[in-house]
Amino acid sequence: MFLTDQGPVLGAAELLSPVSGTRQPFRFVALAYGDQRRLRAITRESLKPETPKQQVAIGRIVDGEQHWIEKYRAAMSQRTPPRRRLLKLALAALMLATLGLSCAVYLFSIHLK
Repeated sequence: MFLTDQGPVLGAAELLSPVSGTRQPFRFVALAYGDQRRLRAITRESLKPETPKQQVAIGRIVDGEQHWIEKYRAAMSQRTPPRRRLLKLALAALMLATLGLSCAVYLFSIHLK
């Protein structure tokens, strides 16, 4: 996901060889039609000289995105751990215990023969 002034652009991207320590080029591999349109509109706007009116509109968009970012952070901080992860952990522990017990029984049966 790439956050832009016109909204997020969702798509698969491929990272190319780094240009410098702070610049990483990429290319889009797959984009939905709406995201393609949004990206074209952004590139067209970046070629035009910027006016003060555009700067005000960009500030509003960024403020709106900031609201959603804060809402997401609040939701993540209140999130309870998923039960599925605990179930997988319990299942893995049970499998490990079963494997250890079966190895012990096998070694004990070989020793008795």
